[in-house]
Amino acid sequence: MSGLCGGSDHAEDSVEESSDSTEIEAISATCPEHFVILLGAPGIYDPEDPSHDQTWWNFFVLIQVAFIEKLVVKRKSECIDWYVYGTAYEKRWEDDKKSGRETQINDAKKYKKGYLYRIQEWINEQEGHNFYNFSNKSQFLDALKNLNPGTLTRIWFSGHASRKGLWLDLEHNASHEAVNSPDKILSGSEIAAAIEGKVKKVPGISSKLYGCSTSETAKTISKKDLIVEGAKNKIHFGYIVADDIGDGKVEGNHLQRIENGTIGGVSPEWTKHGK
Repeated sequence: MSGLCGGSDHAEDSVEESSDSTEIEAISATCPEHFVILLGAPGIYDPEDPSHDQTWWNFFVLIQVAFIEKLVVKRKSECIDWYVYGTAYEKRWEDDKKSGRETQINDAKKYKKGYLYRIQEWINEQEGHNFYNFSNKSQFLDALKNLNPGTLTRIWFSGHASRKGLWLDLEHNASHEAVNSPDKILSGSEIAAAIEGKVKKVPGISSKLYGCSTSETAKTISKKDLIVEGAKNKIHFGYIVADDIGDGKVEGNHLQRIENGTIGGVSPEWTKHGK
């Protein structure tokens, strides 16, 4: 993947792909525990699909503000490992820049170095947080396999999903329906196989999969000694309202609103799996 410069000629402003096994193994060796975050990405904005990706930042802000508001707290021995599907964030930024749509153009202008650069910038500012930019699902699965045995405490996901698994991004067909291809969907069985022997069971903490219809995926992953939560039905990322990325201006507990908030009167049926 090419670096992301966003109007700057300086090499330090680029976002390089950073999920090679050597780097991951080096980090793994120094971290007694790993809290893995898989950050899915938006698709290209489609005006004919008002239900998806009106903004680029929903998935990132969900977890970012959870840390800011201390709705999730890092254990002293944990490294927070963010795996970001950077390809789609780069594509979204490039499309927003040339879109002709005021809202999207304003977003692109505000983050002149790109959406992916902004995500990396915030993560790098947080003590104990690591940023990995990956471009295909095999890289993420390999990263899990490269963790030291007994070091994975939890996995969080924020992004698009379906009963088939966790989506890295979203595409649209000719009818403007949300679709995706198998090479960009992580099934529960694929993740479960990758974390075989890697889990450290810690009482009182849960893995959480924030996406629509993630409950079956959560159930499959929970068989590897993790407590994993997910939704049986759709969830509504519209319960996140942030004035600015990184300001933490989200009223109340947005995680509870997403887990319990209805869509058209239908509950997401947020469910916990595992013991």
